[in-house]
Parts: sequence; structure tokens; C-alpha cells
Amino acid sequence: MFDKIFESLYLKVFVNIVVSNTKTVVYIENISKQQIIDKVEKVFETVSLDKNIETFIKKYTDESPYFYISILNNSSTQGVLPTCKKEKYFYYEDVSESKIICLDKKWSIFSSKKELTQLKKEYKSIGVDFIFSPFVVLSTLFEKDIKGDVALYILLEEQKISLTIFQNSDLLYGNYLNVEDKIEDDENLLTYDVDLDEGVDLEDVDAMEHIDMFDDFADIEDLDDIDDIDEFSDVQEIDDDFSSQSEEEIDLPPEKEDTFSVDYQRFTLIQNAVNHFYNDEKYENIFIENIFIADGTGIGAGLSQYLEEEMFLNVHYRVVDIGEIVSKLAKKELK
Repeated sequence: MFDKIFESLYLKVFVNIVVSNTKTVVYIENISKQQIIDKVEKVFETVSLDKNIETFIKKYTDESPYFYISILNNSSTQGVLPTCKKEKYFYYEDVSESKIICLDKKWSIFSSKKELTQLKKEYKSIGVDFIFSPFVVLSTLFEKDIKGDVALYILLEEQKISLTIFQNSDLLYGNYLNVEDKIEDDENLLTYDVDLDEGVDLEDVDAMEHIDMFDDFADIEDLDDIDDIDEFSDVQEIDDDFSSQSEEEIDLPPEKEDTFSVDYQRFTLIQNAVNHFYNDEKYENIFIENIFIADGTGIGAGLSQYLEEEMFLNVHYRVVDIGEIVSKLAKKELK
């Protein structure tokens, strides 16, 4: 009791770190009496913990003995499994070198033990209290929606896509995709040495050699159900979001011929993942009509047009602040 009273006299500082392929975003909240009294977000053009980031964080953590540091897991070897039964894990993935956590007694998240150890080691100088999976962020954002009919759910980061399919709160499928891998794969398709005088025998080209077997996805700290995250019940169809804007105000998607467009790369990765779900006998073949997108980049709206026109999906789109959501998850963990 005395500890709680003593703790209430101090600020609580929540430091939340989201690392992408090119930058690190640090989002900080100061909490007093359960209220946010100050928040700040700063972008650093580095993907490693350097002195500038440490100095920035220390400026806020020095204000209180009660500070908590969270990071979004960006391990390349992470994913989800549509089961909590250990004997079924290897039916879906080789998780022998992974840390696995069951959620809601229905589905599991996993992440490479080696990469998690490296992550903790890199941030040892400031300490890490929580490491959150992007799949936990995703399921939290769509907590009410995943209880309904089958739908595709996506969290967009700069170069990463967390993709899941839920029906009645049951995870049917998931994947953790890297846009950069897709771009490099497409570049490799253009690097063949061809003797133009002899021509090309198309029968000798095996296209399947160039389809990336996408990295799976992950997590680490066990979480309770989240009740205080912003809901998606007010999300409108993408057509409604754009209906009041003029063409000049909309960032129109690039031409489809531009195979290096990030939006188009995202689209092809999503399309391939859905095809995998439809065609792999491991998964129940259920037709998908709706897709919910949580865009942590703020620039992925062009993706919606590809999904609507090419895959005939009903798109529900919203921009989110991933750092803010990670902070809410950390606060929930402390309750």
C-alpha cells in the first residue's frame, strides 16, 4: 500500500521505440494520475541505438524513478501459429529455435531466440521492459473486428507487413512480410545475361525460382486482452474516405508498370500471401471479402486501390501511430 502511495507522487514515463529499415522513432508519454500530461515523438535517421537517442531518452527518464521502455519487435524471423498445441507447432513452422507464447488459448506468436537476445543486448544500456509483437499490436487494433466474419488484417510499417486472417476470434493464417526482400527479388529478375543473337528459350526459365518464401513472424512478451485501445468501429470504406477530396489532394498510386513502386510491391506480397492461404492444404479455404489496414507509415493509401481493383476486396483503411499503440500496451501491462 505504501509503495502505491509513494509511486503516485511521481510521474510515470513511457518510452516507446519503433525501428524501421531506415530510421528509429521514439515516442514518449509522461503520465500523472492516469492522465497524459505531456507527449513527444522524435525521428532519428539511424536503426541502431546511438548517443543521440540515449541522450534524448535520458532527458525524460531522469524526471522520474518510474520509467518503462518498450520496443516493437522487428525480428526478421517471427510469426504466428493458428494453434496453442505444442504438438501442432511444427506442422506449420520450424520453431525449434524460437520463443513461443500462446495468446487467448487459441493462437501463438513466435520469435527467434537469437534475435531477441541480440535485441536485448543492443538496448542493454537503457534497458528494455517490454518487447511487443507487431501481431499483438494488430490484433489489439482490430480487437472487436476479429470477432466477426472472416477478414484480412494488415499492419503497415515502412518496409514490413504484418498480415493475419481471423474469423470469430480464431487465427486462420498469418505472415510477416518484408517489402525489401520483394524489391531485391524483382531486381534479380532483371539481371540475367542474355545473348540477344541467340534469343531466349522461355521453357528454360523457371519462374518459381524467383518467388520469395516469405519470412514468418513473431513476438515475445505475454499480454492480457486490451480494452483501452482505440476501436476501428468508426472506420469507413476507402471510397468514403476519399470522396470529399479533390484529385489534387490525393496521393494517387503510381502506374502498375512501375514494379519498384512500394505500394505495388506491398500489393503483390499481400496477393501472394492470400494465394498461399487459399492453396495450402494446411489452411482452411475460406473466401475473403474484407480487408482492414492499419497504416503506420501514413503514406500507404495507394495500396487500397490495388487491393480493390485487382483483388476485389472491400478495403477499410486508417492511419495509426504505432508508438502510441505500443505505449498503451505497456500501460495495460502495468495494471
